[in-house]
Amino acid sequence: MAADAFESLTGCATSIDNNQDTDLEDIIIYPNPASNHFTIYNIPPSAQYITVYNVLGKTILKKTVTRTQETVIINVPNGIYFCELNDGEKIISTKKFIVSE
Repeated sequence: MAADAFESLTGCATSIDNNQDTDLEDIIIYPNPASNHFTIYNIPPSAQYITVYNVLGKTILKKTVTRTQETVIINVPNGIYFCELNDGEKIISTKKFIVSE
């Protein structure tokens, strides 16, 4: 109940809805570490967008999901990045990955 009040006041979700066709733990980024591309496997059918962020929260790439497996091509410096899947309204999953040449 307190989480619902927090969300209504701030607009920030405190949890992820786990009622997905694919278990969120089954979402895989490979290879990790990556170089200039990686593939996301087991994307839930409800996912509409893939967004890649750096550790400062800057959007590096936003891509529309068309399949349950997507290859993402990136040209970024070595570092830690985050790959977010969302359904157009809320975040479904966020995975950390490393870029290392």
